Amino acid sequence: MRLLVRRTGGFAGLDDTLYDIAATSSLGAGAAELESLALSLERAVTARDRAKQPIGADFLKYEVTLGDGQSERKLIVADDGSEPAQIVHRLLDRLSALVTK
Repeated sequence: MRLLVRRTGGFAGLDDTLYDIAATSSLGAGAAELESLALSLERAVTARDRAKQPIGADFLKYEVTLGDGQSERKLIVADDGSEPAQIVHRLLDRLSALVTK
């Protein structure tokens, strides 16, 4: 699975690429957990999209792109404490642990 994570917005107007992983399988034993978190995020974002979106121009936003070789899905999550935001933070923590090894 391809995994691209960008952080944008906030008061400072950030625009950072945090991770660009061409294939999660290259991360070894942690790949399955990352993919599971990414799919959990996709489900949470889909469920949230049916509900009202948070309002706040100065929220940090995370843009997570998931690719399976045939298509890509872009998920945008405001860092507002919601379930999708919590999953993004778990995903970032796991990526940090795997990439810095």
